[in-house]
Amino acid sequence: MKYISLILLLILSVGFGFYLTQDTSTRQLTTQAITDTVSEAPLQEAPNDTNTPRPRPSQSAETSPSPATSQKSISELTQKLSQNLQKNQTTAAQETIADIRAQDPQNVTALRALGELAARNENPTQLRSLDQAASQPSLGQEFRVRAHLAEQNYEAASDLLSQIPDKTPELQWYTGILQSLQNRHQLAQSTLESLRDQAFALDDGTVSDALYSKVKATLEAYDVWDQYTEAADPHLFTLIGQALTENYEASLGWKFADTALREDVRYTDAWIVRGYSAYLLGRFDEAVEDLKYAYKLDTVRPETQYFLALALEANDQAPEATLYYEKAVAFNFGFDEAVQWKLVNLYRQTQQYEKMLTLYEQLLQSDTPSAPDDFVPGLQAIIDEMRDVKKARELSEKILERHPDNLTAQNLHGWALIADGKYRQAENILEAALEANLTFPRTYVHLGLLSEKRGDLTEAKSWYRQGYDLAQQQKDEAVANLAARQYNGLITTDTQS
Repeated sequence: MKYISLILLLILSVGFGFYLTQDTSTRQLTTQAITDTVSEAPLQEAPNDTNTPRPRPSQSAETSPSPATSQKSISELTQKLSQNLQKNQTTAAQETIADIRAQDPQNVTALRALGELAARNENPTQLRSLDQAASQPSLGQEFRVRAHLAEQNYEAASDLLSQIPDKTPELQWYTGILQSLQNRHQLAQSTLESLRDQAFALDDGTVSDALYSKVKATLEAYDVWDQYTEAADPHLFTLIGQALTENYEASLGWKFADTALREDVRYTDAWIVRGYSAYLLGRFDEAVEDLKYAYKLDTVRPETQYFLALALEANDQAPEATLYYEKAVAFNFGFDEAVQWKLVNLYRQTQQYEKMLTLYEQLLQSDTPSAPDDFVPGLQAIIDEMRDVKKARELSEKILERHPDNLTAQNLHGWALIADGKYRQAENILEAALEANLTFPRTYVHLGLLSEKRGDLTEAKSWYRQGYDLAQQQKDEAVANLAARQYNGLITTDTQS
């Protein structure tokens, strides 16, 4: 049977940010203004976003935050929501949905997106709640069908669809997919082809790129299957399962792969698709079991090694995950750099710092060098855990050499200089970064660290507070949390003394 090349879903985060208007020309004036009004109450840290999967650190663009704007229009927010969903950014999608519903509580796009998130998490209870709250009958029908699918009650979903005369494009899509699952392939292709050929205008006038992508990918699976006269049904079901999984229909993707395995239990590709679908659904034990069996059937496929490593890492089996990431690199996995980043993080977690540094060197020499933000956790490990300030400074120098105008790169070098006790040099580079952009929160945090090391705790608290406020306004949780920890540590010290 023809080899199926699985597509890695690389989920990249998009940062938020905007300029604040400050009539401030020097560091001293800024500090004094805040010092006069700073509160001694502890700063609140944000909870971590633990969505899965998260293959590698986000790559931040080397630009300053964008200017502040007035309230975004629903059209702009709808576009943003589409991007959030395509990149599987659950928290960002929920925030965008809230922004849309603040202007239009019954907005169809926002409600449908809530249903999409619930379906991705196999949450029929939430889907039924949305059905009860939906003001449009057709939208409620969509939620009901998806609730049945989340429960893997395909017969109930088919029965409900058969009772709906005028189906929305979403309901037509599920009709076609269930026809495929029932081996009614000619009818399924006809249903999907009619969907492909029509404009995907939904109830609120927007265009569903995601729906079009699902239909197109499924029909392409049929096209591939049609080229092989000797191909059996398990091959077709696996191809459709792959298409579904790549388009955030992991629950249905799992079902199609499972159906293939019921007909051919030694079909490696079906084990890969079913295992990866289980991983996307957060069923990590099951994913590990399926992908280990796929590896047993064929030990040289790098995508099997990579997906197995993903599942093992998610299942808190870091040492074994590291082994399979290394195998994927050795077998020239097509997304080699993504694997290297996974290894960097695992080497850091398992305190294999020399291996981590070696990979950092390789990534810095890449033709497409990674963004400085990607090196933040590693530099922290070198400074705080390895306590090797020389290596920290050398790494930060190389990052700055590749990204001389990048504010994060400048901050990382300033941070390493502070750790190395070179305060004047750190001050020079951080003040230059501040002059270049008064609204970059990380600069304020590192200036706070510099003041703290010099013993000026009042000024340090001021810098931390400014960094915290900017990070909060720009929804940069990592920097906001860092600023909060540093600030709260100082006010705790004040209280104890």
